[in-house]
Formats: sequence, structure tokens, C-alpha cells
Amino acid sequence: MKILHVITSLELGGAEKLLVDIVNLQREKGEDVDVLVLYDKENVFSINSITSKYNSKTSYKNIFEILSVIKKGDYDIVH
Repeated sequence: MKILHVITSLELGGAEKLLVDIVNLQREKGEDVDVLVLYDKENVFSINSITSKYNSKTSYKNIFEILSVIKKGDYDIVH
């Protein structure tokens, strides 16, 4: 199964830590998992991710980029 997780950043925080734990577990189970980071200020968790070229938490252009990544990646699940 191909899974895409979308998050605003991978800075130190609870949601970010939870996402990293989920991604690591899914990868251990053999899932094909990608993470799209909308604002890559600092990736303290050192996981491979796709970074938004707009690099903003509030840019409306992020919507179009998310849609583009989903179409190109042919994901089964987007979270």
C-alpha cells in the first residue's frame, strides 16, 4: 500500500514525533510511505521527506502542490 502523510513541519513537537513513529512502524511492515513537509524549517527527526517548494505554512499554493504530489505518487491513502 502506498501512503502519503502531509504535515506542516518536522520541527520538534508532539504531532511530529507521533508521525515519525507511525511512519517508522508502517515502513517496518513493508508499506511504501512518503511524508510531504509544507514548511521545512528544521527536520530534527532525520526521516526522508518531500519538501514543499513553496516552503510556507500559509501559502495557498501548497494546496496545488499537495494535489500534484498525490496525482504523481498514485497514493492509496493520504493522511
